[in-house]
Amino acid sequence: MTKFPINGSLRRFKAVFISVLIISSMLPGKSFAAEKYSYWEEEPYIPRAGLPNKEAKPFSFACYDVWSGETINCDFKIDLKSNDQNNGGHNHPGRLPGAIRLKGSSGNGSTTILANTGGQNVEYEYLIPEISGTNDFFVEVTKLPPRYTCTDCTWKVDINLMYQGLVQLPTSSPFHTVVRSPQSITAHPEGNYGTPGAISSITGFSQEYFLATGNKLSVNDMSLPAGGLFDINDNWGTPHSTHRVGTSVDINHIDGGGFQVDETFLDEQAKIKNCSRWERDVGLIHYECK
Repeated sequence: MTKFPINGSLRRFKAVFISVLIISSMLPGKSFAAEKYSYWEEEPYIPRAGLPNKEAKPFSFACYDVWSGETINCDFKIDLKSNDQNNGGHNHPGRLPGAIRLKGSSGNGSTTILANTGGQNVEYEYLIPEISGTNDFFVEVTKLPPRYTCTDCTWKVDINLMYQGLVQLPTSSPFHTVVRSPQSITAHPEGNYGTPGAISSITGFSQEYFLATGNKLSVNDMSLPAGGLFDINDNWGTPHSTHRVGTSVDINHIDGGGFQVDETFLDEQAKIKNCSRWERDVGLIHYECK
């Protein structure tokens, strides 16, 4: 079998390829199918000033003759859907899977493509969403030329959007306790994940705070298990513009003993542990950790 991978390489860390191509046979009564990769991994998109409002990942679709290797004409359909079995930590409906559009075009794209290859290699772009979790390409070849057939004209490609390596901060330790809002817990039950470095930093300055005060530090939101947009208002938007990659942490102003946190002391200890104060978030004590 010949493999026809998607054009291009993945954005950050995984050399994973998938194929959305079908191989057909010119011989009546015989059929062949392409060997297809069914997994694609990406990091959720993060909006940044001066950059496009969508990040586009190219892929291509074509139908080939198994003997000659030449492209042939075929009709096809691609449906893009959210996979609720891996919802990225969002326990509320409406997760957006991103969109598909022709490569080089503008606009928001679509979640359904009905098209014809015209005997060519058709190039598309997947618009990567800000939201983690698994989305699926459901691919179907709907029409082939006369005398062509295939054994497997439909298949699924899993697109896993995640930041790898995030680990959970324990809900309680001798030095800290996790206290999040009921609304945030309901919609995002696991909202206290971070990078190993961030977890180590939070543990370190929590310990220093406890040794100085005898009270546990009260930790609020961090990141979701796979990172990505953390929509604390359950509306698929900010105010959490950070909290996406496992380096953000909110600290409550009242510690575990019921006392006001000495922010000057805590800022000093957090800085020693490689965490810097984020002054934009005035409702909570917000740090970004390395």
